[in-house]
Amino acid sequence: MSTVSHAMTTSALPDMQFFQLLRHLELTARKSKGVAAGAIGHDLPLKKEFADFAVIQSAAFPGSACTKIDRVDHGEFTQSKLHIACFGLTGPSGVMPIHYTELLSSRARQKDTALKTLLDGFNARSVSFLYRAWQKNRLPIMQEHLTRATVNRQVDPAKAMLKAYVGLAEGDKEKSIKTDTESLALYFSGYYSKRPRNAAGLSKIISRVLGCQVTLQQFYGRWFDLEPEQRNTIGCKNATLGKDFVIGSSVFEGSCSIRIQTAPVSLADFKSLQPGQPKFLILKELINLYLGQDYLIDLQVVLKGVEKPPFILANDTTLQDSLRLGEGLWLSAASNHQNVADAIYEVNR
Repeated sequence: MSTVSHAMTTSALPDMQFFQLLRHLELTARKSKGVAAGAIGHDLPLKKEFADFAVIQSAAFPGSACTKIDRVDHGEFTQSKLHIACFGLTGPSGVMPIHYTELLSSRARQKDTALKTLLDGFNARSVSFLYRAWQKNRLPIMQEHLTRATVNRQVDPAKAMLKAYVGLAEGDKEKSIKTDTESLALYFSGYYSKRPRNAAGLSKIISRVLGCQVTLQQFYGRWFDLEPEQRNTIGCKNATLGKDFVIGSSVFEGSCSIRIQTAPVSLADFKSLQPGQPKFLILKELINLYLGQDYLIDLQVVLKGVEKPPFILANDTTLQDSLRLGEGLWLSAASNHQNVADAIYEVNR
């Protein structure tokens, strides 16, 4: 049989927000010895949950959201019964007319608590659902529950929600990316969730990945070669002025082209940004997630002039390891103070 072991008055209650108080009680119940009480707001009977709720039947201004906590011993565990004033059908914050509160208060003085007990059942469920909604909108709390879960450990609602912002559906093999790239994409899920995609968001993402400031040159003009069947042949094809007539064998276009230029970097960073390196591969995947395949993008890595490696013709190639002509080797033997910006790599074609 349930018994009240002791109670905490308003002065003895922890000084914390109401939902944080519930979280504190839930953590305490899980750490207690014996059979742990169940979480609130699920399919368990009210007496099997770690907390129950009773609305105080008074019209006076409440001094706090929770006025008292009773410890109710159920044998296997101790349940916390909170006397609340912040929510309910009746009481100080009740949604029903005040005469219902007066009626329940009058019946309680006559030792008749049947109607109050019935309404407190609805109150307890409503507060429990509010508490679960509070948890749902706070990622650290959701992660805390996931860590303690004994079943369905593979289900991570917070991660699934962030992946939805990024555009990575659970189990979608067509958009599968590496773990390192996925972690960064989830970190920047706020940028990925915004439409339309903008240059400021892309700059933030690229700067974080490369570890240096970058400049985005939008509408970067390029020459595109025309296929033979698209070129003008006098008197035969592609000869309509203003429609399909083009002089020459190439066109200059910049509406779908972007160039990413880095700030001057050291030689070590320069090597790490070459094609095939982890940073470059992560950058490529993140940009494809952000912009798709509709843009022509290249990366211009600027090397500090004072760190330009010397070119030495010798059997010892330790100075030229991982450097190739056009991607880190220059015929000039002496370093200078002018930055080198002729290393350009294709990111997306």
